[in-house]
Amino acid sequence: MSEQCRWLREALGLLTAAMMGIVAISPVWGQTQQELVAQARTSISNAGGVPLAYPAGVKRGLNGNLYAADTGNGRILEISSTGKVLRAIGKPGSGPGELNSPADVAVDAKGNLYVADTMNNRIVHFGPNGDFVKAWGKPGEIGSPYGIALGADGRLYVTDTLAHRILVFDSEGRSLASWGKEGSGPGQLRFPHGIVAGKDAIYVADFLNNRVDKLTLDGKFVAALGRSGSGPGELDQPWGVDLDGEGNVWVADMGNNRLQRFSRDGKSAILSSEGREGSLRTPKAVAIAPRQSAGSLTVVIGHAGRNSIDFVTLNPGQTVAKKRAPQAQTQAKVLGLSVTRRITRLQPISTAKGLTPQQSSELRFPVVARSSGSGQTFVTDTGNHRIVVLDAAGAMSGSWGHLGSGKGDLNTPSDLVLDSEGNVLVADTFNNAVKRFSPRGELLSVIGGKPELNAPQGLAIGADGSLYVADTLGHRIVKYDRAGKMVTAWGGPGSGVGQFQFPHGLAVHGNSLYVADFQNDRVVELSLDGRFVRSWGQHGTGPGQFRYPWGVAVGPDGDIWVTDMSNGRIQRFDFQGKLVGVFGSEGRGLGQFDHLKGIDLTKKGELVVGVTGLHSVDFLTGAVARRR
Repeated sequence: MSEQCRWLREALGLLTAAMMGIVAISPVWGQTQQELVAQARTSISNAGGVPLAYPAGVKRGLNGNLYAADTGNGRILEISSTGKVLRAIGKPGSGPGELNSPADVAVDAKGNLYVADTMNNRIVHFGPNGDFVKAWGKPGEIGSPYGIALGADGRLYVTDTLAHRILVFDSEGRSLASWGKEGSGPGQLRFPHGIVAGKDAIYVADFLNNRVDKLTLDGKFVAALGRSGSGPGELDQPWGVDLDGEGNVWVADMGNNRLQRFSRDGKSAILSSEGREGSLRTPKAVAIAPRQSAGSLTVVIGHAGRNSIDFVTLNPGQTVAKKRAPQAQTQAKVLGLSVTRRITRLQPISTAKGLTPQQSSELRFPVVARSSGSGQTFVTDTGNHRIVVLDAAGAMSGSWGHLGSGKGDLNTPSDLVLDSEGNVLVADTFNNAVKRFSPRGELLSVIGGKPELNAPQGLAIGADGSLYVADTLGHRIVKYDRAGKMVTAWGGPGSGVGQFQFPHGLAVHGNSLYVADFQNDRVVELSLDGRFVRSWGQHGTGPGQFRYPWGVAVGPDGDIWVTDMSNGRIQRFDFQGKLVGVFGSEGRGLGQFDHLKGIDLTKKGELVVGVTGLHSVDFLTGAVARRR
């Protein structure tokens, strides 16, 4: 593309953004970025003899201390501004004063703590001494809160992430307002995460829209910072957000493994140290500590990828112009695939067939679609908390499940597999279990449960009927026998051999188990008794690289198919991990994908993928099988 055409395209994009009230930052093809320079760094990786586990939220209190959500350990840590852990509040569980994967915290002037108790779908209030006061919310009322902020007026602002909205409460838990709905336009949100309240505005990390939204205190859209990408001022899955004393907006740019600071005039500066000691890896939280001296600023990072809380001291007025390294232009073979069907809207079910009618005729964030030998396709309709059955023509022929924690209920089902008898096993993620249903939806058995499983998101069945479960928040693989009895477990958190970081999709082929090691950006091959065989992949956008692999499937020829979620593509590898080719790109057209997740190969030789960002199940045909 000529520079003139490129400039015209960028100009049109900026004009469109301006018409929407969105502030688009400097173009990706500007090769120089301003980088902040770290002067000192200290880290906390252990508190009370317990290693930190995926801290996701950090807020500063008016007393000068920091409060951090130690997410994987179900607790809140109070930390001095110099990095000393003072106390821990809460413990894992779902009872009074217990927390299940808390993602954020807010603290008022009296020292009361309000916690986004994410997987318990509620807000928990602790008093200044750490005693439990009350909790409010439940599944169906709050859809997994990931962020919480306290305004100067005492109101609590909560990101109701799975419902794509902001909820407003008073300090007693009374509901005051609800803003937003799913979408990408002004005032719309897609999985909002971190949130901070300034004197006159609210800032929200709009996770899948790859921007930070600025709202008035009564919820009116003002502007947005950033857009999708990896250049200066661009964002990839922003998680946390905070403000400094000068009104600059700091963003944990998680998918780009960096922090960004946006000034009032829209200019950005980056803190990443990528490729050097101390480089960032999946930063989720950012908070600005109280100033200790003139000319210096301490940035506190919830460093989920390194299981630490980092204190980075820098001079906020000092930046270095850094020339961006040119992207390698390596080309991969494009696979000869085409999308033949994209299913988003479903035909209503006839109650005359004896099937349960559903209120929604549309898919919401489908993750996985698996086809049976009879031509039916079973879909985890994740956002609707149900399983949908499609006939051979793609029409809806049945469904079951609704949001809840009862035996037959589902809470964010993420994966499913079919056993040799045609029964459907479902990874009931936020109920921490695997549920076995008949093909018509009758509950047959429940496998796992807390503490055996922690948010399972991947399933596979071996030829002998063994069940393999990706215990995602446990960072391990759990093996069950065909009766549902736990046999063994492998792994643990980390990036070394035999370790995982948020494993997702699984596939069994022959004597091998393949794991989409999501946050390590790799595929791991294990033997069926858990021994490491090989792994491949690293973080990036080039051929053979990944930005969060989610699904994995194996073809009849032994080739491995992987959904490369944030790169919007499918990658195909041979049995040794050598790249065969790629298909797809980020976008919304046919052959483009927005957050690809599960993948399966049908008996007819089709590929079926769940595209959560498009609320669709896509069927692809082409050269699926190949000769060696």
